[in-house]
Amino acid sequence: MNARHSQPPPAREAFCQCLANFPRFCQTLAKRTARAGFGFAKVWQNSPVFAKHWQKSRTSRFLLLAACLSLFAFPFSLSAAAEPPPAAEAPPPAVCETAFLDQLARHLYRWYLDESDLDADRIAGDGFRFLVRRLHRASDEGDASEWAEIRVPQMNIGVTVKRPDYRIEELGIAIQSDLFRIVNVFRLSDLEPASGDGWTVIDLPLDGMMARLLDSLDDAVFPSPGLTDRLRRACRREMRLDPDSREAGDQVMHIAPMSAVANEVWVFVENESLLMRFSADDDLEDESLWPYQEVEVKTYDVFRNALVTHDQMPGSNLYVTLDQIGRALFNCVVLGKRLIVINPDDPDAPPIHRVHVRPR
Repeated sequence: MNARHSQPPPAREAFCQCLANFPRFCQTLAKRTARAGFGFAKVWQNSPVFAKHWQKSRTSRFLLLAACLSLFAFPFSLSAAAEPPPAAEAPPPAVCETAFLDQLARHLYRWYLDESDLDADRIAGDGFRFLVRRLHRASDEGDASEWAEIRVPQMNIGVTVKRPDYRIEELGIAIQSDLFRIVNVFRLSDLEPASGDGWTVIDLPLDGMMARLLDSLDDAVFPSPGLTDRLRRACRREMRLDPDSREAGDQVMHIAPMSAVANEVWVFVENESLLMRFSADDDLEDESLWPYQEVEVKTYDVFRNALVTHDQMPGSNLYVTLDQIGRALFNCVVLGKRLIVINPDDPDAPPIHRVHVRPR
């Protein structure tokens, strides 16, 4: 047995000693109070409590002692309950920067908002408000990833963001990034209002925010040629095709601009009427991770996988709503670039790429 457990803990030992000495304490108290004229000895010795409970059993003695000690413990329990809770930790500074909040609002504006989210009542006033707080998530040992929650009341929307910082020991690689990316989007109407400590309130000028949202529609960053080819190969693997081969013919694709706060790429394949979403747990653009990275591919047939509401197929993630298709096509076709890939009949001949980007 471990040496530190071979003897009773000090607190338990003191309690046992107190219990053993309690009758002697009572007798001494009775004698002294009797000499003082309080008559405590006679009352105590002749009382039914002493005769029936104290002399009857060890259990009764313990309960009597516990009742007495509870009178002393009660003030301490009140003082402990009155101690103030620890102060909430401030959110990560990066998610409070104006540039990051601008990028976040731009992404939500392009991909999630509709007419009811920006009604006149929500955007009344002079300020555009963000509520930000740090989140603590259970993680493995050595995982220093940071999490935060950001709510945008005037858009009726909130997000959870993450900055990864951990190692995969089996592969001997570190997954690190300086950027926070969206991992979840939710509606504020489904939640209780933000309250309590831990929230940082950031107000930006409303007119400036609305002007930047409109002007930013011309800002577009597209996947590099290397990332585009990587996504093509991931798509062919998803369709159980040889990623190193090509079928003869033309492919017309519309690639949506990439977002600085979302680790995903959307593509609309015009020939097949397919809407495709590419994503990964870590940075899609980090070429050092490509040998180990798994790209998740989701495909949606805009004719066969379209619903008015997800309630038509509850619990299924194989469908998208008409509103979601409309937003995706707006980003892919209107804001995106058109890529035509011509695959010659000769399998050894390289494909021909023709890119068309809307004048900006």
